Amino acid sequence: MLRCILGLVVPDSGSISILGESINGHNIWKIRHHLAYVAQEPDLGTGTVREIIEKPFSYRANLKLRDNLGRLPSLMERFNLSSGLLDKQMSSLSGGEKQRIALVTAILLDRSIVLLDEASSALDKENKQAVADYFKQAQNITVLSVAHDVEWLGFATRVVDICEHNSIFGAEK
Repeated sequence: MLRCILGLVVPDSGSISILGESINGHNIWKIRHHLAYVAQEPDLGTGTVREIIEKPFSYRANLKLRDNLGRLPSLMERFNLSSGLLDKQMSSLSGGEKQRIALVTAILLDRSIVLLDEASSALDKENKQAVADYFKQAQNITVLSVAHDVEWLGFATRVVDICEHNSIFGAEK
């Protein structure tokens, strides 16, 4: 489902509309400027955490958002990440730290729609709650989260059980 929303997979039938526009090959790049995606196991690349976080802000499409990096210290604190992590190699971080770094980076990009794929799978209860609390209070953000963790969905205003609707994707029960 998330791959369809990102325009990476074309649905067999029907269409997907975001912000009133049906996704197609002509407008997917424009639509992606409204989307942030955090994978279950984020592949954030190599280098220091600081380099990885700053990299998207070096792209032309995100240059105007570079000042958002000023929010980095408060987001690190909010997600229980020490500032000392910024100088560590990404490869030395735990899975939960990588997930939270990916979430922080997505938030700093100020996208109106955040797509989360099992984004709490490597988080302990305390860190899961910190992330959920952030999204509960977030203004002007729509979060679409794919999750098997019922506890994680506590912040959701609407839950759709895809297993009951899996015929949409051509799967059988």
